[in-house]
Amino acid sequence: MPAGRCATAHVPRPDAPFALHSAGGSDATPTSGFADIVPISLVHTSESQLYASLRDYKSESPYITDRVRAEHALLLAATLQRFLRIHRPHIEEAAGVAWGTIQVVPSTRPERAEHPLEAVIRRTIFRDELAQLLTRTGEPSGHNEPNPAAFAPVGDVQRRRVLIVDDTFTTGARVQSVAAALMNAGATVVAAVPIGRVIDTNRPEKEEFWRARRAIAFDFDTCCLE
Repeated sequence: MPAGRCATAHVPRPDAPFALHSAGGSDATPTSGFADIVPISLVHTSESQLYASLRDYKSESPYITDRVRAEHALLLAATLQRFLRIHRPHIEEAAGVAWGTIQVVPSTRPERAEHPLEAVIRRTIFRDELAQLLTRTGEPSGHNEPNPAAFAPVGDVQRRRVLIVDDTFTTGARVQSVAAALMNAGATVVAAVPIGRVIDTNRPEKEEFWRARRAIAFDFDTCCLE
């Protein structure tokens, strides 16, 4: 489902260094200060083919074969590459600065040296912009409360202009933790691009929003910053 022009919530926060762009209406609830959030698509956990790919490309279930995981990863790589190629100018214009580095939100699995999304990005034309600027510190980084102390810079990140990429965005706590850690270390966060903005339909108004948005066909040419 597209984010769309009219459904974009542009919610300025006077205590934040950036505004919050999110995918749509009543579901765009500000949490803490952050740069532009530019989701590629809205997704629902039970009604979205894209969500199935976002879930299964990194699944370790024995019921999902390597071939199926690879197919999901290829779909995500193609989706991300096409979106960033089209909308890079919009993202950089909104931020007032061009990005030079892509940082994936580090994996929540401590045994993983890198997030599976990094392998996805290496299959795109943006592979040379990928870098690991942060490492996990062991501090908690939960789903609901951002915590910049959960991440520490790897080397000198000052003057880096960073695009943060994540596979799914639900509450945004981890993405915002990464952004804050980078900014505290002297980097400029240009924006964050999650592939899927997860819509929680537990509340009636969100269910209504989802039903309205799912009726609109996805269009790569539409971006929530336009």
